[in-house]
Amino acid sequence: RRRFKTYIEGKTVLDIGCGGGFFLKELRGITSSAIGMDLSGEALQIASQDTPKSSLVQGNAEQLPFLSKSFDVVFCLGSLEHFSDITGALREMGQLVQPGGWIFLMVPNLFWYKDIISVLRTGDIGPRNQRYEFFAAPNRWKKIIEDAGLTVKMKCKYNGISKSAFKQWWKDLLIPTNLSYHVIFGCSPQ
Repeated sequence: RRRFKTYIEGKTVLDIGCGGGFFLKELRGITSSAIGMDLSGEALQIASQDTPKSSLVQGNAEQLPFLSKSFDVVFCLGSLEHFSDITGALREMGQLVQPGGWIFLMVPNLFWYKDIISVLRTGDIGPRNQRYEFFAAPNRWKKIIEDAGLTVKMKCKYNGISKSAFKQWWKDLLIPTNLSYHVIFGCSPQ
């Protein structure tokens, strides 16, 4: 939340793939308006209990049910890799953002250092908790995003949030972006 505060303060925000509304809860009191959208009605039911003042919409990211240029900022955090048409969803997101607006995407890294260590030790990365998930290296994600008509303006690593400030500091210092768990891209429509 702190990382994005300057981009969202007083803005209209859409959280695509909002799930149980965890990020919407963080947006409370910062944005002028925050809408959560998810394909899952069950997830939206959970979100409605945890964020009762948020507007929630059930919909498909490849066919977004909003007017063009409806939002200042669009977030899709940890969901894009599950969409059946990633390029189509990115193009739809680009249509929703007002001039000067932002699209923030958090996507998984194919070469996460813990997976590499696991393969070296056991020959496998182990089971995933998702049935369908697309992985790519950071530069491949950048190409996918740009080929969909968005301009990547910033890129940063995300390795989760540690309970220990010291552990977080070490992770932030030592893990390079190309080996991080996720990568966050800040984009705008071309």
